[in-house]
Amino acid sequence: ECVLINFRSTCNKTSRINDYIVDDQIEVALLTETSLSGCEMDQKHIGDVTQSGYKFPHKARTGKRGGGVGIMYRDDIRLEMHSSIKAKSYESVHVTPTVGGSSVH
Repeated sequence: ECVLINFRSTCNKTSRINDYIVDDQIEVALLTETSLSGCEMDQKHIGDVTQSGYKFPHKARTGKRGGGVGIMYRDDIRLEMHSSIKAKSYESVHVTPTVGGSSVH
């Protein structure tokens, strides 16, 4: 199961994110508006929100408040990470998933 979630800040909702993803056995969660800024404090929030058995690559918004995107996915799923699209008005995470031995583009 794959979901898209606009959490409007992961920083104060880590337990709600964890409950939803783990309880509902979400395989891939696309998170928008993470409010991660790329600072050192983000590591605590990332550690709090990333459950055992999951990975959470993300792209923070730097220089502005809000924004940020990430993909939380089970670590038994193969995602190939690519360079993010360079844009000034939004953040992105570019991945190629492999499902059943085939890459999905």
